[in-house]
Amino acid sequence: MTDKLKLRLYRDGREVFGWVEEQDEALVSDLGKKILTLATIDTNARVAVLKSAYGPECAGDTLYLRGEEGRRNYQRFESSFDRIEQAIEACEDIKRLVAKVNAPDEDEGQDKAAVVRVL
Repeated sequence: MTDKLKLRLYRDGREVFGWVEEQDEALVSDLGKKILTLATIDTNARVAVLKSAYGPECAGDTLYLRGEEGRRNYQRFESSFDRIEQAIEACEDIKRLVAKVNAPDEDEGQDKAAVVRVL
């Protein structure tokens, strides 16, 4: 099975950042239409929702990926947390979300997440 979504994800202390390496066009919101919700996990997660909107950014508990503003598609998303433990949790949440997108009908095994993470 080919991955629909691949992210490059890094954590440097309390900072989490990354960018989209590959994203299936079916997972990109169309200009002027709607924001696509790609995946959600439990509501108490640091990053609980993965969406495609205007372009990459972290806002609250939502990670937005490539979207209708093509010129922003390759910029990085970033977020800062109060504690290192929170940043680690956010990375794990993002991995779970990507795994859910890539294997929606299978278990959310870590081997299904197309994420590269450097600590």
